[in-house]
Amino acid sequence: MSLTLSDYVCTTFVGGLATLQSLLDAAESHANAKSVAVTGLLEARLADDMFSFTQQVQTATDNARRVTDRLRGAEPSSMPDPQPSIAGLTQRVSETREHVLAADRAAIDATTERTMKVELGPGLMDFTGRSYVFGFGVPNFLFHVTTAYDILRQQGVKLDKATYIKPFMVACSR
Repeated sequence: MSLTLSDYVCTTFVGGLATLQSLLDAAESHANAKSVAVTGLLEARLADDMFSFTQQVQTATDNARRVTDRLRGAEPSSMPDPQPSIAGLTQRVSETREHVLAADRAAIDATTERTMKVELGPGLMDFTGRSYVFGFGVPNFLFHVTTAYDILRQQGVKLDKATYIKPFMVACSR
């Protein structure tokens, strides 16, 4: 059996969403252990012109939903951005995971070579399903997951490489 586009996309998104959940858990534990407000972690950013931790989580989850939707031939969906909180972001991650898991894998696989137009930045770009996934969808998702991890590390949250990688390993073992 060969690897399909849906295998790659869904497994990567499920693993990355689990990593985001681990980061949210670590942020909450850190805030409780240090008796600091979790809002400081949620609002933290690596640089002034970059998204905050909350925005990184929101963007990663929106990306997972939109990529999955486009690949299955649906209009890209998004979720409203609630007030930043661990509970709100946890719910967002969980709902996105369910959205990805519910995706029609046959529909995703049918787009592997199909041309699609995707609005990125100032205009429309042509992709095949494969080029969209490998050239934009997954790299963009992983950028935001990694940046969320980096923000918490910068803020002194105790994280190690396993916090990031292990959820991907678990997703791949299913």
